Amino acid sequence: VNVSGNFTMSYSTTIPRMVGLAGSSAIITAAFKGLMRFYRLSLSDLKLKKEALPQKILDIEANELGINAGLQDRVIQVYGGLVHMNFDSKLIKTQGHGDYTSLDPKLLPTMYLAWNTTVAEESGKVHSTAKQRWIKGEKLIVDGMKEVGSFADEARAVLVGNAPEKLAELMQRNFAIRRKMYGDAVVGERNIELVLLAKKYGMAAKFSGSGGAVVCLRIVNKNKKTQQNRKEDETDPFAFSEAEENKIRLSFISKGYEFAKIHPNLSANEPEVGFNIRRSTSYFSVGDDAAANAAAPTQHATKSRLPTAKSGVVLQID
Repeated sequence: VNVSGNFTMSYSTTIPRMVGLAGSSAIITAAFKGLMRFYRLSLSDLKLKKEALPQKILDIEANELGINAGLQDRVIQVYGGLVHMNFDSKLIKTQGHGDYTSLDPKLLPTMYLAWNTTVAEESGKVHSTAKQRWIKGEKLIVDGMKEVGSFADEARAVLVGNAPEKLAELMQRNFAIRRKMYGDAVVGERNIELVLLAKKYGMAAKFSGSGGAVVCLRIVNKNKKTQQNRKEDETDPFAFSEAEENKIRLSFISKGYEFAKIHPNLSANEPEVGFNIRRSTSYFSVGDDAAANAAAPTQHATKSRLPTAKSGVVLQID
């Protein structure tokens, strides 16, 4: 492999920092893909399968930056769209990676994202304590993680079965189990307030990552028509009116949070990396982490790349 040629690397991002929206892994993934394009390398040149690329990116974060995290963010950044992930230990042991199944993003209901704009936490701190407790075999953590992991299978079933309103219950159960496993001191007063504020306005909410940001879904009557079978002129039962959304947003802002509707890029497949003679640019959106992570990050996960912000890396030939 010819790796001659100097370059200057820089990056910019509008992904909110340190609130569990995968800002750091988005930059690293963008840099990795940008370097591949810069040197005109394919995964086969690197003797890597696509399924193994997320682990390679995670290894870089762990070894070079000392970040403790899981594979979910990296998988969705590599695959894009909406992905069901199975991280069964037997699978990983036998094939070196999990099973990743792409789903149609159109199956998702309208969702919202809220995040803390004042105080942020390093996600590695939360991940590291959970990992050690898991390694020690603490029953509360082991049983809780298994239950949370099973939610991804349930989430896939309700989406494919055209019953997205059932996601709200899974999200509420997810947060309840997480709060029980970690305790309020670790979950954090502000994070709890964020979830309760969403509940005040009739939404289920769960963390998008380690804390600081939550995905919100309006709780609707099961008898109401879902997004997939309603007529074009009918109201989306999961969406607030513009006036309602503005009122909710102002309420969130008054307490030091931001609130926004998620606008999925339904035409997006695998995240692209642009390339020309002078530079290689790689962009990944905020949803690469968890903007529609209706299930939980553990043994299984269902995540969707829903662009509302971007992280870019530019490689410029010197």
